[in-house]
Amino acid sequence: MESILTTIKKQIGIDESDPFFDSQIIVGINMAISVLNQIGIGPLNGFMLINGAETWNDYIPDLETSPRFIHVQSYIYCQT
Repeated sequence: MESILTTIKKQIGIDESDPFFDSQIIVGINMAISVLNQIGIGPLNGFMLINGAETWNDYIPDLETSPRFIHVQSYIYCQT
């Protein structure tokens, strides 16, 4: 499964091999994940991207199969 950072970079329009904005993008992703965590989406103990290698499956294991989480990727993209 693709990393969260790679997915968001593609949606933003940044080449996945370009690391220049990674730290800023990771901050945006982590803020969106924090908001989702506050409304009960994601692991109970929270979740945070550390190095950008974290995958969607690491964040929410049933993200692709559960209708409850269908808009999580879109929300994180829009907030980032």
